[in-house]
Amino acid sequence: MLPSGRCGTGKTMADLSAFRHVAFDARPLLEPRGGLRRYLGELLPALAAEAPHVAWTGITIATPPDAPPDRVSWSVVPGPRASILRPFWEALPLRRALESLGPDVFFSPWGAVPGGSPVPVVATLHDVSFLALPRTLPLRHRLYWSRLARRLPLAAAVIAVSEATRTAALARLPLDPSRVHVVPEAAGSAFRPAGKDRVEEARKRHSLPERFVLAVGAFEPRKNLGTAVAATGLVARRLGAPLPLVVVGREAPGPIEGAPHARRLGPLGDDELAALMTSATAVVVPSLDEGFGLPLLEAMSCGAPVVASNAGALPEVAGGAALLVDPLDDAGWVDALARIVEDDALAARLRSGGLARAEAFSWRATARATLALLATVAEARR
Repeated sequence: MLPSGRCGTGKTMADLSAFRHVAFDARPLLEPRGGLRRYLGELLPALAAEAPHVAWTGITIATPPDAPPDRVSWSVVPGPRASILRPFWEALPLRRALESLGPDVFFSPWGAVPGGSPVPVVATLHDVSFLALPRTLPLRHRLYWSRLARRLPLAAAVIAVSEATRTAALARLPLDPSRVHVVPEAAGSAFRPAGKDRVEEARKRHSLPERFVLAVGAFEPRKNLGTAVAATGLVARRLGAPLPLVVVGREAPGPIEGAPHARRLGPLGDDELAALMTSATAVVVPSLDEGFGLPLLEAMSCGAPVVASNAGALPEVAGGAALLVDPLDDAGWVDALARIVEDDALAARLRSGGLARAEAFSWRATARATLALLATVAEARR
């Protein structure tokens, strides 16, 4: 089970006087909503709020679209967005920016560790699927993330977003276990059970029936959305009643083409997504691997019954509050979804259990654990 926002540093909030200026890689804020952007977008305001004495400088290749929180500023160092060219920016311009800014420590939510960094680095590792499931990624992405991973041993500390990610990283990378700390993610404040008016408004806007299954994620092989498409179709046939699958995420070719019961909505704002999660008959997370599985936690925070893969960090995050199925067990997915549809008592237990489990996570706790690591690293430099 994940610790609720703690890491093994032994630091307390009183130790934050060890640093006054943190530089961080702000490039995730330029990414599409979800994944890296959501991580830094939620964590940054919490970091600034928990450490009001600290100045935060985000080093970025372009100005992020959203205004920075208080005490956060941008240092724009132009560079490429293409993954094949990113290493050149990380090797030279990023290092020179750190030399010029002179922070106490560099926080890398992207995971990049610049060579010859003049200051210690704390880097976040979100998953190792690029090593565990390399064929699920385009070659250019696989090569880039593999390069980043090889540089992680140069970091003073590495944040793993789950115990599963930590274990997988230690098995595949030459990392010092004492430098790899588990600091989990959390659901944003928008992900709470929505009221009836918001639910009805969201349903009406998207012409959704009272009963539907929801999936959230990019159209990429690792998300295994084909399993969700097949399972919902078979459940509908078994029950003799429609059970649409609604997929929210960036639009790209995917497995729902040709499936009349499945539709995609594209990206949605957090409030609208929370309303759909609240009203969904079930939220499915059929991924082949996840370093954390934020959509699972967001769904539980909204009180949705969840069926998830028993892969990666998903069982760890679910904490017994979701039905778990092998991602390749088509019959198991059909049975799990049918049970939720047919058994109101089970659905109610999953809703209440998910809400209780989600309370163990918060961005404030994540920020405090991250700050403790930054303080430890900055203090060791003195």
